Amino acid sequence: MNKLFTLIFVLMSSSLVAQNWEVLAEDVDYRIEKTHIICNSTQGYDYDYTLLNFENLSNQALELSFNMERWYNADYCHGCADGDHNTIRTLLIPANSSVTGTCSSSEDYLKIFDHSNTNAPTAWKSKLTALVINKIESIKK
Repeated sequence: MNKLFTLIFVLMSSSLVAQNWEVLAEDVDYRIEKTHIICNSTQGYDYDYTLLNFENLSNQALELSFNMERWYNADYCHGCADGDHNTIRTLLIPANSSVTGTCSSSEDYLKIFDHSNTNAPTAWKSKLTALVINKIESIKK
């Protein structure tokens, strides 16, 4: 029984350590945070991702619109050009709730590719050097 409790405690502690969240933007109604995680891809490669957490701090549902600039190798940006398909995202967050990215998230505003941890010739070599969340608008629903 003690071994089972110890194992559960160690597993829970290690998952808590992996979640070092850094605040990207915040207001009285919301907070946007990021953390890094390594996920295994369907190709069998390990990739480093930046996960985002969008937290609604208000007592009403919140519609959050924002622009996301993802800079790779400090000279190439996804989401910086007008008309870019990555320009504006809109997210509805229930009152006093969060929407958080995971390794299985398919939304590109919750799980952002950072870099490959493999030297395979087919792995993408770019590295995320900056993530900017701007043009943030919040509307209580």
